[in-house]
Amino acid sequence: MKRLFRCDIFCCLLLTFVDTQATAADLQVLPNGMQVVVKENHTAPVTAVRVYVRTGSITEQEYLGAGISHLFEHLINGGSTTSRTETEINELIDKLGGANNAYTTKAHTCYHITTSQDKTGAAIDLIADWMINSTFPKNEYDREMGVVLEELTKGKEEPRRILHQALYEAMFDYHPVRYPTIGYENQVRAITHDDIKLYYNRMYVPNNMVLVVVGDFAADTVMDRIAAAFNPQPPPDPGPDATPEATTAYDQASKQYKPFDPHGIPAISLPTEPKQMGRRDREIRKAGLGGAYFRIAFRTVPIAHRDLYPLDVLSHVLTHGRSSRLVKRLKEEMGLVSAISSYSHTPMFDAGVFVVYGECADANVEKVVDTVLEEVYRATSETVSAAELAKAKRQKVAGEILAKQTAEDEAADIGINVLSSGNPNFGEVYLAGIAKVTTDDILEAAPKYLHDDNLTVTLLRPDALAVVHGGDVHVTASIPIRKTMLPNGMCLLVKENPNIPLVNMRVMFMGGVRLEPGREAGVCRITSELLTRGTTTRSRNEIAEAFDAIGGQLSEFSANNTFGVVAEVLSSDFDEALEIVSDVVQHPTFPAAEFATVQANTLDAIKRRTDRWDREVSYLFRNAYFTEHPYRHDTLGEGSTVRALSAADCKAFYDRHAVPERGIITVFGDVDEDEIIRQVTEAFAGFDRPAPPLPNIAPQTPPTKDIVRKHTVDRQLASLYMGYPGISVTDTSDRYAMEVLDAVLSGIGFPGGRLHLHLRGGDKDLVYVVHAFNFLGLEPGYFGITAASSPAKMDEVIQTILDDIASIRDNPVPIAELEKAKTICITMNQLGQQTNSDRALQAAVDELYGLGYDHADGYPASIAAVTAGDVRRAARKYLTHHVLVRTGPKEK
Repeated sequence: MKRLFRCDIFCCLLLTFVDTQATAADLQVLPNGMQVVVKENHTAPVTAVRVYVRTGSITEQEYLGAGISHLFEHLINGGSTTSRTETEINELIDKLGGANNAYTTKAHTCYHITTSQDKTGAAIDLIADWMINSTFPKNEYDREMGVVLEELTKGKEEPRRILHQALYEAMFDYHPVRYPTIGYENQVRAITHDDIKLYYNRMYVPNNMVLVVVGDFAADTVMDRIAAAFNPQPPPDPGPDATPEATTAYDQASKQYKPFDPHGIPAISLPTEPKQMGRRDREIRKAGLGGAYFRIAFRTVPIAHRDLYPLDVLSHVLTHGRSSRLVKRLKEEMGLVSAISSYSHTPMFDAGVFVVYGECADANVEKVVDTVLEEVYRATSETVSAAELAKAKRQKVAGEILAKQTAEDEAADIGINVLSSGNPNFGEVYLAGIAKVTTDDILEAAPKYLHDDNLTVTLLRPDALAVVHGGDVHVTASIPIRKTMLPNGMCLLVKENPNIPLVNMRVMFMGGVRLEPGREAGVCRITSELLTRGTTTRSRNEIAEAFDAIGGQLSEFSANNTFGVVAEVLSSDFDEALEIVSDVVQHPTFPAAEFATVQANTLDAIKRRTDRWDREVSYLFRNAYFTEHPYRHDTLGEGSTVRALSAADCKAFYDRHAVPERGIITVFGDVDEDEIIRQVTEAFAGFDRPAPPLPNIAPQTPPTKDIVRKHTVDRQLASLYMGYPGISVTDTSDRYAMEVLDAVLSGIGFPGGRLHLHLRGGDKDLVYVVHAFNFLGLEPGYFGITAASSPAKMDEVIQTILDDIASIRDNPVPIAELEKAKTICITMNQLGQQTNSDRALQAAVDELYGLGYDHADGYPASIAAVTAGDVRRAARKYLTHHVLVRTGPKEK
């Protein structure tokens, strides 16, 4: 009866959620044929604008394999139009807050901007300008072609990208889904400037687009703005002396601008892939890998097929949650993999795939593949249990809710729904289909697709010779955070957010890398992972199964300064979640067998640390910069220190640092504050232990001269990581000036600023990626810059960065640039505070670090008060001597 009662509550909750989420998600069609969805979302004062163009790597016709759709992503996003130069576009993006980007898939290209609510109209206008009036000047074309070629080079070093493409090339012989979205290098190079204009006029037309706008606004007003933006009044005649680019949309004969009208889209016929006639295997060997990567896949169905639903449910049965079949067996019990997951991808075209993927030690590959197939094939002959089915369904529903917490999340969901099904509310249809799945449905569907004749196995393994090295109402804003001190001295922060039926609960303690003894580097991360692997009354399986059954998420975390656990559940399940969270915090047992599994997984992850260039150069830099401070280690620790650890070391670390006086609990979401205070006080009544003295940690001595460290790596990509002396998280006198300085240099979160302009803007194509950021510690951190480029360009990249640093140190930032940078800071801060989890984490760390839980409320005013003099003073104070780590192939 109890289970039935909880299910009834859950169903009512789901229906309420679906009803509120579906309101106003109506598909409208403009006279020019463009599909539009406008939806109000008053959770936060932000707006997300996304336009989808139905052009991707499968629709490129004579350009198949050339990645021309992906090239457009680079050319249009930030590119010149008939009404704005590239410089003016970048200035406008900065004013919007800098949160814009684009991406390309097999079937569509998306351009998106997320900004403050008051800039909704300007974001719509900019998106419209790109869709209607892009001009593709030759210098921008040449530069972005160079960037794409650089990205192709970088992609050759990314294990997951290599394996993903290998899978599709092995699985499909005829369907264009086999072609990489980015294209093949020789065919990319063959694209001409004239090809760009031809393809733009062919595919970038209104009846080939979907526009979605979600945010804190009045829908009617936004719809009027859209209609005006995508049916613009013609600007004046540019005159006979205008450049060719400026007259792209101007018809000299009629003296009128060409309207943004629909035309016939090419009838693109996708070939039907012949039935697979047997297992296919592909293995790739690559030097420098720390382990193996695998993808085990089966061809399935498109989204309109009824088997979509049982296949999705089966994927969750296999790998969603620690109690799922493959995670429990391969990772938790056998310790054969460091990561394993799965998905059932059912696109609108006939090239669906069911994929199990993960990472493992190279020596375990054959055993892992055999065991995965054993479990997958078991599902084709044995009925899934009723408990597994119920758990998977609940996980699917909870996942849908968790995936729609922000305006951009919801806009993305609506856009994909329209593209894949024509229905912006397809999520309701989908959940109804999931709800109807029975154990018999899974048993009927699975054997059709999950068998040897339909199987493709792709492996990426270390090189054999290298293995040995192995309404305008803001409900959330109107309800303040409530602080309560528990009798044991622990702080509790509670905040109501009734907008969505979710609750986020976090228990956090001071700890992390900073409080690890050097000989025990990595102990905090392993300790935190063990918290959910056994208590005095619950086993690992019981903890995992309890959360999986309610569709919730329970995870542990370990960072530079803190560690703990975090749970996110539907509000109807909070009581059960609180009971388990309080248990894992107060009564962990650190079982020896579980420790051995986590230790082995950690050692495997350490071997992989250099598989990605960005993690490798970051790790090398921390060791070079922090010669005295514990921040020199990352959370994984070192191979030697992790091998020397024991379960007793983890217990000792936990007992020493998991003390109420240095801990905090946050509960943010759809809750009643008074009831939460009562429940949490009762749940943690027995948690009481003294706080031992903390070690005296001396700050890192800043460099007194420039230091350069070079490392030879086995990849055809160069990278750098440069760091200057930085500030502590509590240094509020310089913190905001340094944030604005970051925005001036690199845009914060999204590409922008001087570094992006001088390394990728104009005619430059010096880097694939460049970014700067403030690393804040409880002791002073650093101001860092990282970039990747071709080896031949690295010297010029470094000199350009040094020139920008010198410029911002020696010259005041112009007022217009300063104001743009401050807008970026404030906008990105707003975008980072949309979910319960975001807000709870910010409040928790601010309170724990002594700033106060409401410290972030003053962020906009603090940023607004920053002057050009403040930025220059901060630059002169901190941007002095640097530590530079650079990697690249062996010099010839």
